[in-house]
Amino acid sequence: MSATPSNVRVFLSRDSKQAAKFTEPLKNEQCDIFCVPVIETKLWKREENVQFLNRLNEFDWLFFTSAKGVRFFYETITWLGHDSIDLSDKKIAAVGTGTAAEIEKKGLTVHFIPSTFDAEHMGEEFLEIDIPKKVLLIKGELSRTTIDEKFERQQFSFENMYVYRTVINYSAQEQLNQLYEEQPFDYYVFTSPSSIHAFFTLLEQTQKEIYEKPCFCIGATTQEKALQTGFTKTYVPDEYTLRGLSDRVKQVLEEE
Repeated sequence: MSATPSNVRVFLSRDSKQAAKFTEPLKNEQCDIFCVPVIETKLWKREENVQFLNRLNEFDWLFFTSAKGVRFFYETITWLGHDSIDLSDKKIAAVGTGTAAEIEKKGLTVHFIPSTFDAEHMGEEFLEIDIPKKVLLIKGELSRTTIDEKFERQQFSFENMYVYRTVINYSAQEQLNQLYEEQPFDYYVFTSPSSIHAFFTLLEQTQKEIYEKPCFCIGATTQEKALQTGFTKTYVPDEYTLRGLSDRVKQVLEEE
């Protein structure tokens, strides 16, 4: 995909097949979007997860901190040889609307979504609605411990079930560097802290001007990583989703 001279070159740390909610709202804008999947997630085949599925009756709440967590939770069920599993008696929490949508696709009801879609608000606001018997936090290997810390302070009983791992997608390195050498990007859009780490790991040459470019982050945690990395102009959408990111990019495009 070649950009016209007047168009803004936008980098997105996602595979194009998973980016429609970002790209579609921007298709009529003066920008060219380059989707490069710098990270990939894989099912974490942990023997400990056998025990979690056998002990689900101990937990009254299941917490999903990402849509990927939902997908890999069900992949874990399949990997362990179960056709299905009954969760009808569980209360379920989702970190945001995207995660909730994945849960509802499984025919389940979501009982709690925080007002701001991040782990900090998820843990804090949950404390206002219930005192759980025991919570199962279903997450990825690199997930933050924000909720854990809040539950520990309240002396709530919980356990972590890690269902996926995030790794650098080295197969995308050639594509990324070819695009960057052709012409550096004008906007950078990251969907996780690990995608920022992977981007700079894969990029062979970094111009210092990159840190002065607009950097759009899907949430506060990703923004924190961007600032730590050196970006000076960061933006976070009102809603921590791909659609929210596209709306924020559109706003900045119009302002410029």
